[in-house]
Formats: sequence, C-alpha cells, structure tokens
Amino acid sequence: MSDTTLVDTPTEAKGTIDPHWYAQGDSWLLEQDRWDPERNIYFETIFSLANGYMGYRGYREELDNHFPSIREGYLAGMFAKLPPVARKLVIHDYEWDSRQMVSLPEIFGALVMLNGELFNIADGKLLTYRQKLDMRSGVLERNIEWDTDTGYRTRLRFTRFLSAATPNLAVHKIDIEPVNWSGPAEIWWDYDIGQRTVFRCGDPARAHVDCSHFEILEADAEGDTVSGLVQTVGTGHKIGIASRLVGSPAASQVEGDSLLSQSVRERVKAGTKVSIVRYTAISTTRDAGVKDPSNSVTGILKTAAESGYESLLTAQKTVWESRWRKADIEIDGPARDQALVRFGIFSLLQVAPFHADNLSVPARCYAYNRYNGLYFWDGEIFLLPFYQSCQPEVARNMLKFRCGTIDGARRNAQLLGAKGAIFPWQGDADFGEEQAPWGLYEYLWHQNADIIYAFDQYARSTGDNRFIFDDGLEVLAETARFWASKFELDADGQYHLDGTVGPDEAEEHGPDNGYTCMMAQRSLEISSRWWAKAMEEAPELAREMAAKLELGVDEIAQWQTIASLVSMPELEECPGVPLQDAFLLKRKREDLSNMTVDEFWQRRGEVQVIKQADIVLAMYLLEDKFTREQIKCGYEFYEPRTLHVSSLSYNTHSIVAAIIGHDEEAYEYFHRAAGLDLDNLRNATKDGLHAAALGGVWQMALAGFMGMRIREDHLFFQPSLPKVWKQVRFPVEYRGWKLQVTADSGSLKIKVSGTGHEAAQLRVGTEMFALASDQTIEITL
Repeated sequence: MSDTTLVDTPTEAKGTIDPHWYAQGDSWLLEQDRWDPERNIYFETIFSLANGYMGYRGYREELDNHFPSIREGYLAGMFAKLPPVARKLVIHDYEWDSRQMVSLPEIFGALVMLNGELFNIADGKLLTYRQKLDMRSGVLERNIEWDTDTGYRTRLRFTRFLSAATPNLAVHKIDIEPVNWSGPAEIWWDYDIGQRTVFRCGDPARAHVDCSHFEILEADAEGDTVSGLVQTVGTGHKIGIASRLVGSPAASQVEGDSLLSQSVRERVKAGTKVSIVRYTAISTTRDAGVKDPSNSVTGILKTAAESGYESLLTAQKTVWESRWRKADIEIDGPARDQALVRFGIFSLLQVAPFHADNLSVPARCYAYNRYNGLYFWDGEIFLLPFYQSCQPEVARNMLKFRCGTIDGARRNAQLLGAKGAIFPWQGDADFGEEQAPWGLYEYLWHQNADIIYAFDQYARSTGDNRFIFDDGLEVLAETARFWASKFELDADGQYHLDGTVGPDEAEEHGPDNGYTCMMAQRSLEISSRWWAKAMEEAPELAREMAAKLELGVDEIAQWQTIASLVSMPELEECPGVPLQDAFLLKRKREDLSNMTVDEFWQRRGEVQVIKQADIVLAMYLLEDKFTREQIKCGYEFYEPRTLHVSSLSYNTHSIVAAIIGHDEEAYEYFHRAAGLDLDNLRNATKDGLHAAALGGVWQMALAGFMGMRIREDHLFFQPSLPKVWKQVRFPVEYRGWKLQVTADSGSLKIKVSGTGHEAAQLRVGTEMFALASDQTIEITL
C-alpha cells in the first residue's frame, strides 16, 4: 500500500438552509424533520459529536454513493508526520516534521439487512425521517420508517453518544422493529484500523492527499470482540481500538491485515423491537498512566458491558447535567437566540479537554480536519474566557498544555534569530513547533502576546496564582525575552517592532503593527508584574526558576522599560487609537458593501480593506487603555473597512458595538457570528464548526450584552441587553465564588454561593460589593 493517494472532496449544493430550522420546538433539541440529501454534509457537521477525547461527524450508518458524505472521526491531540507530497502543498521547509491530526476508523458505519433486503434511503420508500441531537446529553438519535421495494415496512432507530463519563468510550445502539413482516434481520460493521487521513491543503484547485498515518501492529478477533493496535508514523504513539457487541451472538473476524468485521443475525417478529448495542473503546500512549493501550481498551469494554447501555446513558446525562448547570444561558426572548447560544455553549462543552492537559482545541472542533487539526491562538482569546468562568479546570488544562510545549517555542524563536520563545501560530499537541506554511512564521508573532494575555486573565478570573507560580513563570519569562529581542530602540528613544502583522494576517508585514505592538507591550507588563509578585509571594519558586533561566532583576527591569517606551503611529482622526498598518492609508477608499471574498484576495493591496477584526479586537482586549470616545472613533473608522472574511471577526465587532452603545449593530453582528455554522452563512459549514465563532457566542452574551469584565481586582458588570431579551439568566464562577445572575432591562440580581478561594469584589456600574456566601445582590439599573 502506498503512503499517499490523491482524492477528491465530496461536494454538495450551495445555499442557505431553511431559515432558522434549529429554532423550532424544544430549545434543547436540534431536530432535522426530513431527509435532505442536498444538505447531507451540512447536517453531518451540525450533528457532530465529541467529548474532548475524540470526535465524529454525524454521518449516517448506511454507506452509499448516491449522496455526498464525509465519514470521518478524529482523535484529540494525536498527530502524525505528513508525507512529503502533502508537506510540499503547504510549503513546509522547517527542519522539523509537518504534522496532522489523525482520523479515526469509521466505527458508526453499519449495513442493515431486513428480511433479505438492504436498507438504503436511496431505495425503497422513505415514510418518515427524523434526526435529533439532544444538547442536554450529547446524544444523537435518528428515527426512520421505511418500506422495502417489496413492501416490508420497518421502524429503525439509530442512537449514538461519545461518553462524557468515560471519554475513551463510544456507544452505538440500533433498534429494529418490523411493522408488517417477520424474518431475519442482519447488521454488519467493519472498519479499517489502518484508516487513512485526508490532507486538505485549502486550495480548491488542488486535489487532497489521502495519507497513511498508521503502522499496523496487531489485529485480532475473538467471540464478540474485535481489536487492533497501531502506531502513528513519525510521532510513535500507540493507539489501541476495540469493539464489542452485546445482547446477541456475534461473528467477528479480521479481513486482510487491518479490516475488523462483525455481524449479528436475529429473527425478528412484527410489532416487536430488537436492540443491538456495540461499544468501541480507544486508548493511547498519550493517555495519562497508559503503557499498554490494548489492555486498556479491553478493560474499558469489560466495564461498559458490565454496566450496560442504560447505566452508561444515565451516566452520560448526569455528567452533561452537571456541566450545563455551570454554563447554561437562559434567554427570555426569540427562540432563535436561545438556540444559537445553546449550540455555541454545547459545542464548547463537547470539545473541552476535561480529561487532559496535553492538548488544546482545533480550529474546526472535531467536525472536520481543516488546518490539519492544529491549534491556533483562537483557543486562548475566544474559547478560554468561557472555560475560565464556567469550567476553570479546562482553562487550566489548556494553559498547562502551552507550558508543556515551551521547548518547541524556543526552537521557533531560534528560527527567527530571536531570544526566548514564541508559541506557534499553528501548532500540534506534541512539540510546539511552528506548523504554519513556510514564510508566515517570519512575521506572525502576535499569538505570543495573546497567550500571555490569557494566562493573566485566567489568574484574574480564578485567583489561581499558584498555577502561575508553579507552571507559568518560565513561559512568562521566555516570551518576554522574545519581545525584548525583537523590539528595536531607535534614535527617537522609542521602541519599535519591525516586520510583523496582527490578526489581519492577509495584510503585508511592516513596521509597528498596532495590534502586535499593543499586545506585546501588555505581555511585557504582565510578565514583569507576575515575576515581581512571585518574588514576593513565592520567593523560593521564583529564585529556582530564575536560576534555571539565568534571569536577573536587571533583565526584568528592562522588560518594564521597553513596555513604557513602545511607539506606534496613531490615526489622525482618532488620537490615541493606533493605526493598524501604515500602508493601509496609502490605498484608495471604496465602498465594500458588494465586495466578494474572491475580490478581497485579488484587490486587498489596492483598496483600504481589512480581513478581520484587528485594532477593533485590541480595543476590546485592552479596553482599559482607551476612553469610550476613542473606542467609538476607532470602531467607526475600522468597521466600514472590515470585510469579515474570517470567522473570528463578527463576534468582536458585536462586543465593541455594545461597548459604544451601537445596540442594533451589536445585535446584528451577534446573529452573524452565532449563526455562522447553523445558518451556513459562508457555505463553509461543510468544512467543520468554527470554534472561535462559537466561543464568541458566550462572549457576546456576557462581555457584550452583560458588559462583564475581569478587572485586576474585581468582577464588573454593566448590562445593556437587546430590546427583545426580556430577561437573561446564567452562572459564572469568579475566584471560587459561584454566582447566579439574572438581568433584565431595569434590574440585576446576583445570588452568591460557595466560600471562594479568597475575598473578592463585584462592581456594577459605580457600585462595589464584597462577595459573601449566601448573599443576594440586587441593583436597579
């Protein structure tokens, strides 16, 4: 078998889905009430399941060639080496390997034979089709009533979930109920443990590459169980996978070197339902404490079989109920708004790494492997605020992951001829080395400051200073060293940053990019402040780390000096608001209302057009540096010039519009950001869920409409709800205190529980409150 083959991508008809189908009925359910073959890939994305350990697209069990489908699953944090043919497509010339998140075998594919006739939607007569995703529990269910060509009618129910209680476990149940016939029913499953992974280069003019990322080590079948063991190419991780059928006698076998097959045959009677349950377990040598994945999956399947389906389903619901209790936002308002917010939160809970601190969240969740499943700065800026306020252990895990890749960040800095460390713009889970296309690394640096900003926000929100002292000091020092080595002192006595860009990465790189300069300045301030705090509160730890890094007080003082003397050009019409890039104003000004994305890429060098929120994002993140008038002036300058080509842009504009009182505009941008995937705004839902946009949903609700901010010494609220929201209710955790917040147009009520990690304060408008257990704070707005 060759390592690579070229493959085409399934395509489907373009266009938007039926308006707001997801807002019908129960706000906890996403329900597809009819079979829509032209939108099959869209629904596969929306109905994706994940549990932070693995994820699967919501593909149908039955496989046929009549309808486009992307039948893939992904293993979180598991990367393999890209073959040379794929590496060339992304122009990788690094001295280290290029890597890609691996795909998982197709465990949910099944062929169902009913009284000698193969079930297939394209054949026979489809009477009813209803698929629903229960966001309360992460369970996907599909109900079908179908006639064969010869008139045999059957009710089928397919149910699946990825266990939140046991992240290594996937559960699959098939119910068969004949309506007007009795006879044999058969089900076949098979999957290839040598599953190939599609490399998608992002260029629609080029064929994708089908990559072999696994070396087959073992394949076995015995009784009701099939199992396999593989090893990733280039990274050497072992992955064990096994499936077990329960409830019916099963035939299991290995076909060839790697195809694991199982089948079951039952005699069924009209009006009687038969249920077949299959468990699949996955374990790897990246898992904590696992040395033998084969033994691990055997134990997981044994426990699952002993527990039984109903017990596993109950555990699933219990875990999800607990997570929702800490995260749900209830809106008394349009059903569409509630559905959009719930889907955003649900998606963040699905992909959250509750179980591990050696990975993060890929840009397209686990619904597609766009960008090879690599990690961006998006996680820290757009996802972490939700996690630190609702699931702080997840935020800690994500930051701990960055700490574990500091050596790769050092190698990135060496490549740039710089000191210290710079985290990658695109990185994998193992090494932290830059994986972006060759050349981008030369000027994409802002992520280094974004990540440090997230460390500081996490500590402010949780009060977990010990994490910074134990794990963060090295990261703070090495990233500060990077910035200190890149800033240059000019004859004017000011520090300048040459040859970089901000989040608008489609732009030319040049001197003193406003976003990067401001965030780098804040990064140096954060590093200086935390090192001073560590020397005072954890002196022994600080001394040990300083000795390891050969770091002295003079170097720390130099960080402060540089931060105080950073210079960048300002907008003439908005004094105090940085110019994004000097060459932006040298281009002609045009109305962008009819500019397409294709035109943007063709004309971005001649027209004043911005790909995504850049300075606008900085004005949100660094709001304390600006007056309200400056933010308003800056927003009104940059917003008409921004095309929002990136999914990261709408949510930021919604929040900043809310800050300056552009309420209708904030609400409009809320719908664009929150509906990006559900409304298929860019015809891009087929390419996976957009993690940054989904993270922005929670931020728009709380940072935008509730005006919530994590200040240095208090939590702040200043609500300004959309007119159509009568009331909003949500939980927030702040420094260990549990807050249940209720707000409407005229009042704010906050119930406080718990004891907190430390004394903490809450401010609403100009009023300050000290938090106390069993306290209720009521304010008239």
